[in-house]
Amino acid sequence: MTSLPGLKGGRAIHGGSARASQKVTKRFVAFWFDAAERLTSIRNDTRKGVNMSESENLGALTVKEFCMRYRLGHTLVYEMIKDGRLRAVKCGGRTLLLAKDVQAWEQSLTRVH
Repeated sequence: MTSLPGLKGGRAIHGGSARASQKVTKRFVAFWFDAAERLTSIRNDTRKGVNMSESENLGALTVKEFCMRYRLGHTLVYEMIKDGRLRAVKCGGRTLLLAKDVQAWEQSLTRVH
């Protein structure tokens, strides 16, 4: 069995039964395998250009698409919208980020040397 952080010889370091440790370990491993699988899928789709959506072709991104493209969390994106660092528009119930506003946001970022 592969050693995982917080486990020693298949048992929890801080006490507890071996059976409880195995349940936690199985859930932990399943979670990380699932996360790795999703990340690989996103990377492959991005390389193939699959992430192109109709809204992107029309010059706008949804918040979800923006988050996926720039690897940001939606909470941070909504904070940037609230603070005025990123401009968004509403179309029905959807929040859209226009291409020109996304480009302006990109240019406002500071470079790290």
